[in-house]
Amino acid sequence: MNQQWLNQFKISIIEEDFKKIDKLIMDIPSFETRDELENSSALIQEAINSIKSEQIKMRKQMNKIKTNRKFLSQTKAHKYLNHSF
Repeated sequence: MNQQWLNQFKISIIEEDFKKIDKLIMDIPSFETRDELENSSALIQEAINSIKSEQIKMRKQMNKIKTNRKFLSQTKAHKYLNHSF
């Protein structure tokens, strides 16, 4: 079970499947060896780093969307003002 969990967790990190990572963390098994514990700890840290990286990407995308919306609304308002005369 523990090796299967570790393998599934590794695959989830590689695929950046954050829902599966969350599910696996919620179902984390009790590890029997120090090696399993160290591997799981390293993988969890890697998952945290991956999630933080994804958050930064999403934040940048959201800022781009906000900038584009602002530009479009200003352009639309400008066109409206120019056509009203």
